[in-house]
Amino acid sequence: MPFDRQMNNVFGAKSGYTCCLTNMHQGWTKFTSHLWYETPDGGLAALVYSPNNVSARVGKDQALITIREVTDYPFDDKIDFNIELAKTVEFPLSLRIPA
Repeated sequence: MPFDRQMNNVFGAKSGYTCCLTNMHQGWTKFTSHLWYETPDGGLAALVYSPNNVSARVGKDQALITIREVTDYPFDDKIDFNIELAKTVEFPLSLRIPA
């Protein structure tokens, strides 16, 4: 570990955080995996907006739904959620409203 070699203030591959240079490709993976969250009451919460599709089991019966999010956010304020389901289901859908 470079921490014991007095290199914590060096930027680059020999700094105290050498993993940062090689892990830059993980940004999109981490971003997309955090677009949707399950809520404790059997619903879904959209916390970050981006074009995507999500399939999840929701409601008391754990019905399978798919939501297709169509948007150019943050370049446009319009966000469309197209919800596909095999049967009628009630579930909470929470949306974060950015300030």
